[in-house]
Amino acid sequence: YVIDAPGHRQFIAHTIGGASLAEVAVLIVSARRGEFEAGFQRDGQTREHIVLARTVGVQTLIIAVNKMDEADWDKKRYDEIKSNIDPFLRSVGWKDSDCLWVPISGFTGDNLIEKTQNEKASWYSGPPLLDILENLRPPERLVNAPALMSIQDKYKAMGSTVVLGKIECGTINEGDELLIQPGRRPVEVVSIECDGPKVEIAEPGDQVKVSLHGIDDNDVRQGYCLCSRQRPIHTTDHFQAQFMIMECPNVISAGFQCVIHSLAAQEEAIMTKLLSIVDKSKKEISKAPAFAKAGQTIMCRFKLANEMCMEPFKANPQFARFIVRSEGRTIGIGMVTAITTRPSLLPIPPPTSSPTT
Repeated sequence: YVIDAPGHRQFIAHTIGGASLAEVAVLIVSARRGEFEAGFQRDGQTREHIVLARTVGVQTLIIAVNKMDEADWDKKRYDEIKSNIDPFLRSVGWKDSDCLWVPISGFTGDNLIEKTQNEKASWYSGPPLLDILENLRPPERLVNAPALMSIQDKYKAMGSTVVLGKIECGTINEGDELLIQPGRRPVEVVSIECDGPKVEIAEPGDQVKVSLHGIDDNDVRQGYCLCSRQRPIHTTDHFQAQFMIMECPNVISAGFQCVIHSLAAQEEAIMTKLLSIVDKSKKEISKAPAFAKAGQTIMCRFKLANEMCMEPFKANPQFARFIVRSEGRTIGIGMVTAITTRPSLLPIPPPTSSPTT
């Protein structure tokens, strides 16, 4: 699948939802002088998209430096852009081995499908963008793990509730008895569609439509999960986290209000307590600080307006990473270190409707 995620600040929530389905992202950066600088300055969209891709679990980032024809294929300009972005990539957790670079021209088509023959670009010895994409190794799939799917959308069809999303781990089979979380709502899988045709089984990485009996579409929200009954994903409205503050015009203290994004889910939240300021090795620099500011990493606690599907980072990194946004800007990124859960062994409630033949 190819997903064109919107880049404008106004549609960042949609960008997060789209990126959460992806395993590879192509970040388009302009080589035109002034355009790159505007996107990469503090609070710029290039920075924000790098952060978002990392936090939602994209595994490979391809940085395509576009409009190289306008820069006359100047290697110095390409190197200048790379030298600015590379340190920022590392600062938010990207490994050099997970980031690939390619200079391109969308206007002339150079280095998109075929390697450019422009003599001015002879300094670039790598493959074109299409070859990079086609030769990427598929990521490791957790086929034997409990079934888990993040729900991106839902609708009603032929008496069933249809949920759309990506299978994160495990397999989902026709006839499976699963849960919708939050809420521990029992459901039965009626049918599965993968890229059009119906299939009997779907595996990790598949983008699917799953028809369910036992729940009304009004009881399903974007960001809910379809999961195993035996080992359901945890839900919580209180959690402790390590939080890196990246961009914030003011200091942050207890009572800070924000919106937390985790995969396709988003909930209003409040920071209830600052526990400590830590360095990169998680060593405490300051206990119980009154406030924190941009550039610092803190241990803190959050309270959500509603429960979300979350796991501590050691249990499931994909459902531990989150993004904090406030007043239309990305403030920082975090990872869940501990959650407060309600009793998880409560009896499963009966379905709201019985299967029809």
